[in-house]
Amino acid sequence: MFIQFSETLYAYNLIVELDQKGKLNEYYNAEQETLEHFRYRELFLRRTKKAFISIVSKEMVEQVARTNKTLTFDSIRLKIKRRGLKARFSDIRELWASYMVKHLSQPEIDFLQGRISATVFMRNYFNPTWISDL
Repeated sequence: MFIQFSETLYAYNLIVELDQKGKLNEYYNAEQETLEHFRYRELFLRRTKKAFISIVSKEMVEQVARTNKTLTFDSIRLKIKRRGLKARFSDIRELWASYMVKHLSQPEIDFLQGRISATVFMRNYFNPTWISDL
């Protein structure tokens, strides 16, 4: 799943913090190579655009954990500014969704991007923890 920029920072910092405590496996499922955002509802589950999981390689999670340093929005913005680049984070979500069309159906893309319908089923009964092969 591709999550918004602020949620990406939460995920990055959570990886670093949990790794330092030896509890990274509470968030990262190495077998399925997914970050399980639903375990941290207060950070990732909002009224709209819920972020349940993100598919992330072991190598990337290990690389983030090894940095041993959390990030802030301002620190990233300054690094981008120093390099003379434009910060266009909203375009990344659109690009990723367009790419996924090659491999997934629209409902799968909507789910991975956190666009969940407002049906009774999705609001009250859907629970990603019950879907092991997602």
